Amino acid sequence: MALPGDEPVEGTGAAPEFLSEAWLATFEAALRASPALHDLDEDVVLVIEEVVTQVPPGAGTTRYSIELRRGEAHVRPGPAAAPALTFTQTHEVASALHEGRISAQEAFAAGGLKVSGDVQ
Repeated sequence: MALPGDEPVEGTGAAPEFLSEAWLATFEAALRASPALHDLDEDVVLVIEEVVTQVPPGAGTTRYSIELRRGEAHVRPGPAAAPALTFTQTHEVASALHEGRISAQEAFAAGGLKVSGDVQ
C-alpha cells in the first residue's frame, strides 16, 4: 500500500525523496484526493505542524504544516502560524513511521513521537 507522498513522480516511476518539496506536493495531492476530506464538517479547520529533528546530512530540523478543512488540504514547508497540534520526532522515527515499520501509537508509547497542543 502506498502511503501519502509515496506516489511516483510523474515521468520517473520513482517516489520523491522523503520530506523534499516534491514529497510535500505529492502528500498534499494524496490528502486532497481523500474522500474523508470532503466529509469534514464545514466549520472544522485542523492545522498540524510536523517537526522532524536530526535530519541528515547536517542533522538539522525540518518543519512542515498541514491544513485540513472541508474539501481542502494544504501541505507547506515551514512552521504553521497557529497549529492545533504539533508532532515532533527524530528523522529516524519519522522514517520508520513513513515506511510503516512502526505505528504512531508505538512511536508515542516508546517516547519517540511527542504530541503537543489540543490533544482532546
